[in-house]
Amino acid sequence: MGSQADVRDAISRSRSVIPPAEWVVQRTSTLRYRMSMSGWWFSRSASSATQETNAIAAAKLSSSNSRTSASSSTRQPSGVLMRLTMPDRKQRAGFDAVCELLFRPPAHLLARALAPLRVPPPAVVIVGAATGFAAAVEVGRHAFLAAALLLQLKTVLDNADGQLARATGRVTDFGRYLDSESDLLVDAAVFAGLGVWIGPWLALLGFVLLTAVLSLNFNLERIHRGAPAGWDDSPLGRAYAVLYGWQDRLAEKVIRRPSRGTVFVASNFGLSPQLLVLGICLALGHPRAYVGAAAACFVVLVSLVTIDRRKP
Repeated sequence: MGSQADVRDAISRSRSVIPPAEWVVQRTSTLRYRMSMSGWWFSRSASSATQETNAIAAAKLSSSNSRTSASSSTRQPSGVLMRLTMPDRKQRAGFDAVCELLFRPPAHLLARALAPLRVPPPAVVIVGAATGFAAAVEVGRHAFLAAALLLQLKTVLDNADGQLARATGRVTDFGRYLDSESDLLVDAAVFAGLGVWIGPWLALLGFVLLTAVLSLNFNLERIHRGAPAGWDDSPLGRAYAVLYGWQDRLAEKVIRRPSRGTVFVASNFGLSPQLLVLGICLALGHPRAYVGAAAACFVVLVSLVTIDRRKP
């Protein structure tokens, strides 16, 4: 038998060659932690603040989601997409590819730039609405390209206000009502401007189809996760009930147990994709084509709802 010194020396050499299992676990966990914290925006304070504000947002999620803000997936994205969208994402059952890949990254950057300035989220909603009304004016002036660009800017702002609210812990019902109602008014104004060029009845049909698609988009996801429709007695809350309450009640009578596939499809028909398609049609000088696109979205969603109703 060797001396105690020889035994200690042998143990030391064995540790340098084959570390115990617990060492491997510890080193792996440390490596994963450093990798997850290596994003350019992360710091210790930002991480703790995100955890706190996410808890606040989660507590209010069922009652404070805007109807027209694009939905986010419950799946965890990775890589660059995670670094750009993960800290203040809104958890939902679907995955809006257009929003997540095109509009959410710049909206996230904007929200992070505004957060230290203490800009209130409703101010971003108002600026977004003003941008939408400016787009409606440009439509009426037949400046379709300018209108298309303004609509995409409005979409970025529409995504940024929610991200700013979640990142700063200022998610409120007031912001929910203001966002939803201003979006409806902007949509009406844009189609009123279109009525000058494509005819009032075709423009009205386009507005009705867009409103119906967005209502299905919102209610399919809401009913899927079992969240009730609701509003309060504030002035904006009562206006919300008038504008949207009947839509929610009708949806609850028509929609039964929407499947995950239906919710996934519906999530890609939200306001961000709709305004992108409308902008493309405007930029190409064929705004009538959007009415056909909205009709196709409506037919697809109604078909999926009908199939879900027939399932046992």
